[in-house]
Amino acid sequence: MKDRELMGTAKISSLLLKFALPATVGMLVNAIYNIVDRIFIGNADYLGSNGLAGVTIAFPIMMVIMAVALMCGVGGSTLFSINLGERKYDRVKRIIGNSFSLAILTTLTCAILIFIFIEPILINFGASETVLPYAKDYLQIILIGAIFQGINMTGNNLIRADGSPKIAMLSILLGAGVNIALDPIFIYILQWGMTGAALATIIGQFCSTIWVLNYFIRGKANFKLSLKDMIIIPSLGLKILTTGLPSFFIQVAGSVLNVVLNASLLAYGGDLAISAMGIVNSVQTLLLMPIIGLNQGALPIIGFNFGANNLSRVKETAKFATFSATVIAVIGFIIIRLFSAQIIMAFNQDPELVALGSKMLLAWFLCLPVIGIGMVLSNFFQAIGKVIPAIFLSLSRQIIILIPLILILSKNYGLDGLIYAAPISDVLSTTLTLIVFTITIKKLSKKAILTE
Repeated sequence: MKDRELMGTAKISSLLLKFALPATVGMLVNAIYNIVDRIFIGNADYLGSNGLAGVTIAFPIMMVIMAVALMCGVGGSTLFSINLGERKYDRVKRIIGNSFSLAILTTLTCAILIFIFIEPILINFGASETVLPYAKDYLQIILIGAIFQGINMTGNNLIRADGSPKIAMLSILLGAGVNIALDPIFIYILQWGMTGAALATIIGQFCSTIWVLNYFIRGKANFKLSLKDMIIIPSLGLKILTTGLPSFFIQVAGSVLNVVLNASLLAYGGDLAISAMGIVNSVQTLLLMPIIGLNQGALPIIGFNFGANNLSRVKETAKFATFSATVIAVIGFIIIRLFSAQIIMAFNQDPELVALGSKMLLAWFLCLPVIGIGMVLSNFFQAIGKVIPAIFLSLSRQIIILIPLILILSKNYGLDGLIYAAPISDVLSTTLTLIVFTITIKKLSKKAILTE
């Protein structure tokens, strides 16, 4: 428990580095092995651009399962940190058990429902007659391993909240390593195609699941997982899910956005445009994962100090995390400007795809430097348990602003309008987040002065 108490006393920059660096490495590796899937698929002669399009169509459906898992994991870890700051240790144990039970129950239910209606769902998500078999082969295997994803995402968030960010990172590294090792064997040597790519993914997730459960049952966890704590308490379960709603909505928003994107891309650019956007999505995942990792590192620090009523450390953490996220975004922006064509060519050598993909990359990430600010500050509201503003700000970029812009601009300017909708949305949503954050901090500071 001693290391855990350092959240209230240690230097913020050192503390954030300790928690965010392993989370960032883990998220980057997680992004890389998902991208490696697409690289192997895109460069397999018998899969190619159709395989890439299939993964692109399946991805928003996979994001729904990720959303459910994150709702349980982030909701549980946020309450974990706040209650730990308040020294309510018995409640922390119940939060861990209930979070795992909810993750298993919700991801399993979600996967079964999607499996039953897999073809109509894929068609409605934009799969053409050509791409449908590729998307179905990939997704139906991913669904079989959905429960592993639920346990992993929940467990890794709780491990970080328990003060062991390196162990959470190693869990992700294990799954990624297994996936990357199996991909070329299943796709190139055994020629299992989309099924092989998906199998490599879920086998990797299974290995991570064993690691996570071992930590909480037999490992160095400060709070062990027990069967009695896994019995769902309705009020606590509801609190976990409610607290995790912002993360759920972020992922679902991404899924809805991808559906709208795929439909618009099919209308204005065909399957080639969908393949190109699949690469853009992969690059976006790679660029944003370090910021998401930074958020995951900041979340327990902010939550603990908010629970301990230490507002100065809460504000300092938010400030340092925002600065760090901006630096990461600027580096990503420079890389995109310099190497857009080379990035596309890593996925596929088709000249038409390279030309279109490069153009889409440059436009989509035109205002990338401001994204980090909005992501960190919207995460701040979730870390302190302010669910409503967290949900509103999380939805602002992808749903409230971006989707209407895509529909309006694509109708008037075709594919060009679609791809330039993203940078406009980035600027508007970040401005909105800054305004809400400034107002909230002033209110919290005033409240802190009155209670002194």
